[in-house]
Amino acid sequence: AEDSKDNNRLIAWAKIQSLGYAVIPDATSTASHLVFEDDDNYNNNYYNTLQRREVVSSASDVIESDVNEQLWEEFEDDPTPIPNGLASLPWTSEYRAASKSAAQRRERRDKLMEREEQFAKRNRPRIWEMSFERIHDQERTQYEIDIESKLLQKVLEEQAKLQYNDNDEVYVLTPLSLVPLFVQEQFGFIEVRRELTPSALSLKLMYRNMSAKLFRREESLCLKRRRQ
Repeated sequence: AEDSKDNNRLIAWAKIQSLGYAVIPDATSTASHLVFEDDDNYNNNYYNTLQRREVVSSASDVIESDVNEQLWEEFEDDPTPIPNGLASLPWTSEYRAASKSAAQRRERRDKLMEREEQFAKRNRPRIWEMSFERIHDQERTQYEIDIESKLLQKVLEEQAKLQYNDNDEVYVLTPLSLVPLFVQEQFGFIEVRRELTPSALSLKLMYRNMSAKLFRREESLCLKRRRQ
């Protein structure tokens, strides 16, 4: 954002990027298993779920786990017998039947993966990170604050055009002095407790504040935009 009244002096800059898909640990499964936040076991109310968000850059890992579990259940229900002994020789009808069944499962797996990945791209909620920096630290005039507000509004409008899902979540790590800008009603950001900060941002916030203390700079907070 530039000040057109002062030789296009740079006031602030901002950008926003998708970190990946929003997932949370599945309490009904192993601790290492992740599920998409809008899965049925969260009653499609994941936005208010008081659990830390995790981020996966690709939906494939989560999808692959679900697809493999589904195909394993189908394998267990498959009436085709597993050949043993002489029946396991390549020229036997039992071997050919089992091979055909396995080939069909592989083909079905590929189709399921493709279908679910396309669905995820269009329908699964994502986590976005906004970066917003002031160019100088001097006290702001109202005119400069208005320029910053317009820049923030423009970036949020661009993000809205890029997102496929209304449940996407927008976060920002911001210095304390910028908090009043983000918490304005028109933008609707609120503070996120440390234990609920997505892990991808939590580590970044920790290092940023460690650096701030070391060099006596301003510390930062993690904010999240309320659902519109």
